[in-house]
Amino acid sequence: MDIVEESELDIKDTCEKLQLNPDRYYRWRRRFNANGLDGLKNHNSTPTSCPHRLLKKEEEAIISYALKNPDLRHRKLAYGMQNKDIAYASPSSVYRVLN
Repeated sequence: MDIVEESELDIKDTCEKLQLNPDRYYRWRRRFNANGLDGLKNHNSTPTSCPHRLLKKEEEAIISYALKNPDLRHRKLAYGMQNKDIAYASPSSVYRVLN
């Protein structure tokens, strides 16, 4: 925010140079003015109920299957679980659960 505010250009032109949408800058500034740095750090842009989020039991199934097959990488784990009808998760989701 300091870069935009300290610039000699107006906010619109500065945001354009930074390839930043001015609306986003104003949202950041509003949250900062309302809550300080906590308003920027604690902002969660993901919805509270995400329809694609893994269920707890799916995460547990991924971990359990990975422990039984420690030599397999995340892609093979994902496809193996799908073939055995254990859990249906993408390789990237399996990777995130295991990290």
